[in-house]
Amino acid sequence: MKRLIRVLGIGLAAAGLIAVAPSATSQEVKIEASKVVTVKHQHSKTGIQQETVQLSHTVNFADVDLATNTGANELKGRIQDTATQICKQLGVIYPAGTASNENTDREACIKSAVDSAMGPASLAIASAQKGKQR
Repeated sequence: MKRLIRVLGIGLAAAGLIAVAPSATSQEVKIEASKVVTVKHQHSKTGIQQETVQLSHTVNFADVDLATNTGANELKGRIQDTATQICKQLGVIYPAGTASNENTDREACIKSAVDSAMGPASLAIASAQKGKQR
């Protein structure tokens, strides 16, 4: 339970300090990874409850020229790598029980984290490429 509170605290603290989506002045995108875990609770009828835990990390792309394909691909790669790292970390903190379940959970976690981050990243890329065409 202490570990759950610690992880939630880290995720919530990060969420409060990090912009969710890039704006015209922001050069960051937030990657969020979530996992549903089963937790024992003394106060529930069954003694077991499912909760969602989340970790997040910010990817800075101030050093990348998003107006180029190379720069856009670099940002996409950073998002993929970061999602992979934080989903792996969630799996270490909250193991699924079997290697097969852990791999399935990790793959779903990575896909979800990448998909949610690519919306804001795609907007930043499109904005940079539109600015280059002018």
